[in-house]
Amino acid sequence: MWLLTLRSILVATDLGEASLPALRTAARLAPLAGARLHLLHVADDPPPGGEARLREHFRLAVPEAPGPDAVAVIPGSPAAVIVEHARRVGADAVILGPHRRAGGTGAMGSTAAAVVAAAPCPCLVAAAELRLPLERVVVPVDLSETAGGALSVALSWASALRPPGGEARLTAMHVAPGPAGPAAAGAVRDEVRRARERAGGAAHVRIGETVAPGSDPVDPTRWRRSCARRPRSRPTCW
Repeated sequence: MWLLTLRSILVATDLGEASLPALRTAARLAPLAGARLHLLHVADDPPPGGEARLREHFRLAVPEAPGPDAVAVIPGSPAAVIVEHARRVGADAVILGPHRRAGGTGAMGSTAAAVVAAAPCPCLVAAAELRLPLERVVVPVDLSETAGGALSVALSWASALRPPGGEARLTAMHVAPGPAGPAAAGAVRDEVRRARERAGGAAHVRIGETVAPGSDPVDPTRWRRSCARRPRSRPTCW
């Protein structure tokens, strides 16, 4: 999927601080891709004038951006409604915050995890605002079909959103227990090759592969080390 073919983006907000990076990311991506921006809030008991309040929430979060093309306040279970609404509007991407509960732990709350698992299109869980252009992208891969799809999307987005006239750097990172042997490195290279074919080449993206030993793929020091050459900017992870 190439970014420039995005025609419909759905951004979901719980009206909290954790959703602000998602709103700001969607507000930047939609005009860049020429996509319609759909704004959604799911509430147990939607208040009167909920759509107007939702538009105002977006305006306060992103005052410099044009408003969304469509807004909806829908009652129901957040994850189920987000997934169904993505289908209804033909979303090419869903953008949402991590939706962690107050005092909760972990990188992603149950709502975001359920949406990622069931959505009919790629999802971007924006814990921080996406900074453009994309210079460095890290893609954790476990050599599964799902990870291969994430790598294809990351390649195409890195190509479309790279610095003007320049290139982006992408690192496919696999964490495996025990020493990193040549077999694992070869498997990651094969995965990158297949992703390039699926993404149509992904021009102007320099790709590297790394295999790191360990039992904890989530260890944040791993992706920091993989991008240590350019400390001035934060890597985007898929």
